[in-house]
Formats: sequence, C-alpha cells, structure tokens
Amino acid sequence: VYNIHFPVNFTDYNPCANNGAGEMIEFTGALHVLWTITLDGAGGYHAHVTEQYQGVSGMGLNTGIKYQCSAAVHENFTGKVGQTYSLGVGIRYVGQGAGNDFMQRIMFHYTINANGEPTSYIDSSGIECK
Repeated sequence: VYNIHFPVNFTDYNPCANNGAGEMIEFTGALHVLWTITLDGAGGYHAHVTEQYQGVSGMGLNTGIKYQCSAAVHENFTGKVGQTYSLGVGIRYVGQGAGNDFMQRIMFHYTINANGEPTSYIDSSGIECK
C-alpha cells in the first residue's frame, strides 16, 4: 500500500481565459495518491489506484481570476508484472465568469515491477475550452 499526500504548486496555461487571449494560472493545494497492489504469485498483479486533488485552487497571473481544480481517479486493473497499463484522466478547471473553464486531458502510463512497486509517466497532455 502506498498512501501519499504531497503539496502541489504548478503553473498552467489556460488558452480560454482573458477573452481568448489566454493567461498563465498559478495553482497550489495538495494531491492524495493511494495505491493498493497485490501480487498474485503467477507473475501478475491486481491494483487499485485513487488520485485526488485536494483544495487545489489558482489565480490568473494577468486577470486575477480565481480557479478551482477538481480531479479524482478511481481505477482497478490487473496485468502482468512489467506490463504497462494506460489511463486517460481529465482534470477540470473552473474559473470565475464566462469563458474561463477548461479541461486538461492527460495520458498516464503505469508499470508495476516484480516487487509490487508502481511507476508512472505522462505520455501526452492537451487542453480544451469548456
């Protein structure tokens, strides 16, 4: 079991904000990550992952518009040790006023090693106005 809480502090670009001119937004908050992994003794595993932003909010660096971020992943999967599992995630950002909301879509790839330890990396990311 991996149960981790850590602070997040990142800047993201919103192409929808500022009447389509876009702007950078600085976000702070926390991310909670919980992995439960069971090795089956035959070279496979069963995993459950929960990842959730907690209290993540931001402010537009040009306009001062406030944003809230919401994302939660709850996923069960099985596979062979060393095999990669892919998961697409949508993170919703809601800004004050009309035309400021956007969705970030991220493709994660997870691998579980022979010790039952997860690793992951981001393959691609894109943003769409909402």
